Amino acid sequence: MSEIDQEVRRRRAAGEFPPSFERRLDLLFSRFAPVGTKEGYFEEALNLADRAAYVDIDVPLRSNIAGVALLKRTLRKLMAWYLNYVVQQLVRFSSATMRVLHMFDDRLGELEEEARARRPHPLREDDRLTPEELFTAVEPLPAQAGWSPPDPGAEVGEWASLIRTVLGPSRGRVLHAECASGGLVAALAADGIDAYGVDPRAALLDLPSALGLDVRREDVLEHLRAVAVGSLAGLVLSGCVDYLSVREQRALADLAFDRLAPGGLVVIIGIMPNAWAHSTAVVEVDLAPGRPLHPETWCHLLERRGFDDIEAHRGAEEPRLGIVQGAEPEIGVLNANLGLIDRVLFGPASFAVVGVRRRP
Repeated sequence: MSEIDQEVRRRRAAGEFPPSFERRLDLLFSRFAPVGTKEGYFEEALNLADRAAYVDIDVPLRSNIAGVALLKRTLRKLMAWYLNYVVQQLVRFSSATMRVLHMFDDRLGELEEEARARRPHPLREDDRLTPEELFTAVEPLPAQAGWSPPDPGAEVGEWASLIRTVLGPSRGRVLHAECASGGLVAALAADGIDAYGVDPRAALLDLPSALGLDVRREDVLEHLRAVAVGSLAGLVLSGCVDYLSVREQRALADLAFDRLAPGGLVVIIGIMPNAWAHSTAVVEVDLAPGRPLHPETWCHLLERRGFDDIEAHRGAEEPRLGIVQGAEPEIGVLNANLGLIDRVLFGPASFAVVGVRRRP
């Protein structure tokens, strides 16, 4: 298995296995997987178990040997009272067990529906690979002249310089989740930091992967659960912190503490709730599984979990309400009130929360 892992890593680094291709492989595996290993077949397995839950004591009596059929019939009559007593108990137990499993199936279905709404959109049917195409060579993305990593500001806004400053002394692995197009990962790597990123959106990762950046198509929570305890020196969280449910946001704070080494840094880049409601599409706001938290709430969660030296930084305020021109005192009062309304209604668009994992 180690040889296979090394070969996969080598071909990923060479650009032969872009994240979008791996996504297509996952979709095809889900499509052609055997019964019982693919979503949608749990109900069929329950129906098979239902049919097998009934125990029949009417054993076959026929035999090709003379006298054996009569012996079987006699034994069945003699033991029927005993077997009936045992089978009735077994059937009651299996029936109760199947009812519990059907209840479990209903609840699991509800959780899957909720989780499905948070998954990245699947590829269109015409974008998926056919089984025949799997056996053709996969062309790596061309290393075109002029390709360069995207600006880290496209992913973390005005906080790129702050992140690079606080993580500059890091001596260990640093994770950015969600990393989007990998701009911050590239900037940290240029600073000599051992950085990598994860993001569930495969379409964003092809370019940074072709540029040799260590980016992976994974769900943030699933990846953090798989990371070894205390193995990270730094953790940057952005994007996902704005749409996860409250339960998942709490889990994110717990995982950040467990996966960071003592003294490790966590940086949370979030959008202010007011700005999110005004700048995001109405449909996305209404259907989002969660809502952004205020920086004070993240500070509270980190402090309760065991982080020290927590600092909250608010972004620059961009006035959205115009001012009235004129030198009259009344206009000055009006403009002051407009500025106050602007700060209350809008205020900064984003924030950064920095915390240090408490040392034992």
